[in-house]
Amino acid sequence: EIEEALAIEQELGGLPTSVYESPRMWKGAVRLWADDPNGARELLEELLALAVERGDDMSAFQFMQLLIHTELHAARARAIGQKAFEKVETLGYEYGRPVLLSGLALAAAYEGDVDQARRLGRESATALAAFGDHLWSNYALAALTLADLCAGDATEAVNHADAISARFSEC
Repeated sequence: EIEEALAIEQELGGLPTSVYESPRMWKGAVRLWADDPNGARELLEELLALAVERGDDMSAFQFMQLLIHTELHAARARAIGQKAFEKVETLGYEYGRPVLLSGLALAAAYEGDVDQARRLGRESATALAAFGDHLWSNYALAALTLADLCAGDATEAVNHADAISARFSEC
């Protein structure tokens, strides 16, 4: 189905959606989760440039979040995270900051910096709760789950995982 959607997008020269909501984004995500960070990075950076060119700031920020995960796989998450923060600050996009914090919290947990992961994860989860967010805050909770597992606090890790699970049962 992705290939069919890509063919339609190619034939039409794009789709009347945000840059992020495109078949090429899904192709990049597939590459990311198929452990092809170089292929994912190439496509996601191309889409990020297109989003910036079109002034699609929401897509630009979303691609930066995916690039954090891509660089996490390639062990360069913190570097892209700092660039993403600069972009969010330039845009004055307050909602983007805690979303990026969740990605950096996940990177810190993955790298074994449990204290930093907990600090960033809590800050992200608190800020996103203030926005009434129920999607991106799952990333913050996932980072807190990983950090607590790394710290040997299984009870708290399960509490965070239960909070994520409860959100999906609401759907």
